[in-house]
Amino acid sequence: KGTVRYKDCFISCSESDIEFAELLYKNLEGNGVKCYLYKHDMPWGARIWDSLDDAIARNDKFILILSIIS
Repeated sequence: KGTVRYKDCFISCSESDIEFAELLYKNLEGNGVKCYLYKHDMPWGARIWDSLDDAIARNDKFILILSIIS
């Protein structure tokens, strides 16, 4: 059985979970998975909802980070 490969993902989190999200982002990117995290990838001056909708539609997977503090 082979390793499952994903080409890209959208990471969603609250501001209180951003530290974990950035660790996940760096780990996934380091393993060849292109990720979208608003803090790194939202274009300056972009219309927020339009940009998020577009990013979600373009990515293969969606990761939602929830914690007790978020």
